[in-house]
Amino acid sequence: MRTTFFGLNIGAKGLAAQQRALDITGHNIVNANTEGYTRQSVVLQSDYPIKTVNGFVGTGVKITDVQRMRDNYLDLQYRTENKAMGYWKFKDNTLQKIEVILNEPSNAGLRSTLDKFWAAWEDLSRTPESSAVRTTVIETGQAVVETFNHMDRQFRELRDDIDNSINVYIREINSIASQIRDLNYQIVKGEAEGPKANDLRDKRDLLLDQLSEIVDIEVVEDKRGSISVTIGGRALVSGNVVNQIYGKQDVNNDNLTKIIWADGTEVRIKSGLMKGMLESRDEIVVDFMAKLDKMAYSFATKLNESHSQGFHLLADTGFITENYQGITLGNKIDFTSSVTLNGTLNLKINGTTTSVSVDGTFNSADELADYLNGQLGAVNARVYNVDGAIKFVSDNAEIEIVHTGSPDDIAEDLGFYQNPGSGQYDVIVTKIPSFFVVTDKNSPFSAANIAINTNIKDNVNLITAASNPPYGGIENIKGDGGNALRIAQLKYDATTIEGTTLDDYYRSETSKLGIKAREANRMVENQGLVLSQLENKREMVMGVSLDEEMTNMIRFQHAYNSAARYITVVDEMLEILINGLGRVGR
Repeated sequence: MRTTFFGLNIGAKGLAAQQRALDITGHNIVNANTEGYTRQSVVLQSDYPIKTVNGFVGTGVKITDVQRMRDNYLDLQYRTENKAMGYWKFKDNTLQKIEVILNEPSNAGLRSTLDKFWAAWEDLSRTPESSAVRTTVIETGQAVVETFNHMDRQFRELRDDIDNSINVYIREINSIASQIRDLNYQIVKGEAEGPKANDLRDKRDLLLDQLSEIVDIEVVEDKRGSISVTIGGRALVSGNVVNQIYGKQDVNNDNLTKIIWADGTEVRIKSGLMKGMLESRDEIVVDFMAKLDKMAYSFATKLNESHSQGFHLLADTGFITENYQGITLGNKIDFTSSVTLNGTLNLKINGTTTSVSVDGTFNSADELADYLNGQLGAVNARVYNVDGAIKFVSDNAEIEIVHTGSPDDIAEDLGFYQNPGSGQYDVIVTKIPSFFVVTDKNSPFSAANIAINTNIKDNVNLITAASNPPYGGIENIKGDGGNALRIAQLKYDATTIEGTTLDDYYRSETSKLGIKAREANRMVENQGLVLSQLENKREMVMGVSLDEEMTNMIRFQHAYNSAARYITVVDEMLEILINGLGRVGR
């Protein structure tokens, strides 16, 4: 049944509803530029009517909900693309840094430094007796060594920087997870009484957006409003519980950080910024370090091999005991027709006797040298053909040809001991100084483990520029630059590394880097466009339009004024009823 003050109640409800609607409108306006804010909208509904003799009569208006204008599907799409953006953005950043390290093309890059080194050897081939040119060879070689060393250091520093960043983002993930847990608790507690905790949900969604860029996540919300966040199938956040992740040194990966759960299980990361970091650190950077090491190894071993085939300008005696001239040469062998050898060659390597069995027919000095190398096997010595004669060389062992005088001794057949008076030696020690040496003797040549032999740096005459043996004395080879020319021509040697020249290999790898960098940059641009489109779509739904809010403000203001005017009218009616009745007849 309708009461006397029924109209005032309707007006009061109208005032309260329109005032709340204005409050929400004001809240939208002042948060128009707040990151992560979702536009809110008041849902108005007519209140339950009452039944009268004349039918149902409305009882006014009520607010049933304050909605967040948000599309969960667009959020899912955005976070899916956001993780891809994080992945490609970091890879692009890493590849750009590698391009800076390689610094190609430039006058200070490795290619330019190598070109100057080869040019110095070519100059030496023309003036092999010049100490100044020999010094230039050392200086340009030192520049190559320092370039290798410096690039290796830069790659290692880049890898360490990425590893440090991984640890920073591990802490960031744990921090975001803790904030989501706290918001879960506040949202569940706040919504237990009915209304939605819209602003708290906005904060939580913003954290999820940030987390989705760092690592691939899956989000599930339960009926109470709490969410679970999983990484690789395991829960990072589950209601009010956080399962933190940790960084542990991986002994199998140079003590770099391995991302694990509390129980030691490795975190499975499929995408996102963190995946880009792991790939950059363990694949991209390591791949270029390995290629640089391969270049340094091929470069040093190839040059040392050629260097060992030449002759320097120092006599054997009275000088550094580790660096002998290394003349294990007899007379030239006449290969105008096939030469058959059947016997034993007795060597003394660092004082240990080694017998090499020779049995075969040979058509050239190269064929014989290859055969002897095969027979030597793991012995630290190598055989070369020098102008048709056989030469034994080792970079760290003394080799002596032992003449036993027995019938099967073929030392004389190879030209040794045939005529010692004509310039050969009764006891021949062979130890050629390597041009490049390793700084760590327990490891092979690498970009970090290469240096110029200090003996050669101290005495440039140890550079083996000559290709002919110094029969008759050192003076006879002072104008001989044949070996220096052979070394200079290594620039064009297609057998240096992976069936190509060192220069072509380096060009190929830098070109591949450029292609990868362009691909990563293109993917960043593409993902940026996709994210921009999704962000625009999200803004159309959740963003605050000031024009729309101003319209709503005027609309709710007029409704509020009308409700106030309605209350005034009802008040006037009640005044007539209360003060006007009973006066008739007084």
